[in-house]
Amino acid sequence: MSKINHWVMAIAGLSAGLPGYALTWEKTSLDLAMEAGVAEITAEFPFKNEGEAPVTLTELRSNCGCAQPTVKSKVVPPGGSDVVKVVYTPGDRVGPQSAQLVVRTDEKGVSPALLSLRVNIRSAVSLTPRLVRWSKAEGVVPRTIEIKQLGEKPMRILEVKPMSDALSAELKPGSETGTWLLTLTPKSTESPSTTKVQIHTEEGVRKTTYTVFGVVR
Repeated sequence: MSKINHWVMAIAGLSAGLPGYALTWEKTSLDLAMEAGVAEITAEFPFKNEGEAPVTLTELRSNCGCAQPTVKSKVVPPGGSDVVKVVYTPGDRVGPQSAQLVVRTDEKGVSPALLSLRVNIRSAVSLTPRLVRWSKAEGVVPRTIEIKQLGEKPMRILEVKPMSDALSAELKPGSETGTWLLTLTPKSTESPSTTKVQIHTEEGVRKTTYTVFGVVR
């Protein structure tokens, strides 16, 4: 399991004290922070059945494929407790991200519980800009993206790989340690194209892929 570098919990009672709600939640909102490149992190939303009858969870879903919720058992006996465990997989996302989860039960007349997960993914590099453009009138001219290391550990760029042959990429060291200049040049500006360029990096034992884009319009 990947290590969570920092937890900040925002606690808000959704159902405690409301008549008709058997399930009570310790928290319904959770903020996490992590470094880019970590494969996954885990969030937990504990709850308890305060009612006098078993409660069955009939639906447990997320609005984002990046957040997968599970519970040990979908049937919670009176006085029983469980945890909605959410595995968040950031992929190549960076910056503030969010996922909303819905928990429905067989309690009649009771609205579903809404759980909110927010994740701030701190990038180990800055890419300025992340997208460069060309127009047909400009013709074939190079555009430069500055790559700058933000983390404390030494970083290497293993490979720069355009995902199509619509443009070429050239990487050179910058004027300062921990900086690089990535020059992108389209083969032609006659036809529209969008090219994803992957930047494969290594920081210690951790490998991360960042993405920039070249767009001809």
